[in-house]
Amino acid sequence: MQVDAQIFVEGDTLQVELPFVHLIYDLREVQTKAYKYFDDQFEHAHKFCRINDEQIIDFMYLNFDERYDILHDLTYYYKVKATNIIQLQDK
Repeated sequence: MQVDAQIFVEGDTLQVELPFVHLIYDLREVQTKAYKYFDDQFEHAHKFCRINDEQIIDFMYLNFDERYDILHDLTYYYKVKATNIIQLQDK
């Protein structure tokens, strides 16, 4: 499915820009839950987080399709919610 979106890491957030809405997720929550649910699917993105002594999936090592698939599944099946939602003006 073709999605007109950008997914990127900025500071301690994971941000999703869609045509009419901007979603902001807590990066640590998403990375930790992504590892918990999808650990064996994205081995090239595994990282050890020394701050919390835990494994994460680092979104910097994922392509757009992988980022989208993980966020889709975390949002719809595991109820991870955006910490901030910004409604954009219709141009």
